Amino acid sequence: MRIHFDQIPDEGLPASGRLAPAVFDLDPSDAIKPTQDAHYDVTLYKFSDAIRIEGDLRGTFDLQCGLCLKHLPYQADFSRWSSEYEFEEDETSFDLHEVLREDFLMALPQAPQCEELGQVNCPKRELLTSIQEQADLEDEEQADEPDDRWDALDGLR
Repeated sequence: MRIHFDQIPDEGLPASGRLAPAVFDLDPSDAIKPTQDAHYDVTLYKFSDAIRIEGDLRGTFDLQCGLCLKHLPYQADFSRWSSEYEFEEDETSFDLHEVLREDFLMALPQAPQCEELGQVNCPKRELLTSIQEQADLEDEEQADEPDDRWDALDGLR
């Protein structure tokens, strides 16, 4: 959706609509998968060198757990969101959907885990916890052993 700067009145320009999943243009192997149209309800304000965009963004995505790599649904709801588009002196318009697309992707959790995505327990969490506990136990055992690394040097006196 192309917005021409001269279309934006001083009191702001309201804009609302949908972004189809195809707008996100993500590789099928990506950790983020839009599952439905994303919705926006924003107001645009023009300043001397930037456009300020304020409003609400909502969308449903499948996000990949950073531990088990399982895709789980995530409801993105960014209320009272805002962004700025800084424009060059010779620019006369910009693509609102491109700005919204980028901001959606930046606002989504970058490495979510199952628990953040509404899953009770991540299948890999127990394994990782067990590995960490074992490593902690080994560290404690090594700390209890006498440190004889310096004995050879002490014998040189």
